[in-house]
Amino acid sequence: MTRIKQFMFNLFIATCCCLMASGAAMAKKPVKTGSLNVIISPQGAIDAGAQWKITTESTWHDSGYTEYDILAGSYIVEYLSVSGWNAPGNQEV
Repeated sequence: MTRIKQFMFNLFIATCCCLMASGAAMAKKPVKTGSLNVIISPQGAIDAGAQWKITTESTWHDSGYTEYDILAGSYIVEYLSVSGWNAPGNQEV
């Protein structure tokens, strides 16, 4: 019987506040943006092709990839299932 292993992840979230001009009067409104970095482990899961993505996107990302300039708010991170490994459940960040 083949043993299926669980892979893990670490999420790193950073936010900042930027000024954005909008409207006829060019009023400046603060816009909060941030970045999201996901580290998958162990290395065996990465070697097997484990990846992640935000559920509203179609592109899968490798471990260590950082998604920059995303609007502050809640997102759901999904993990790609790979042979021999159980992906973690979706995570709200």
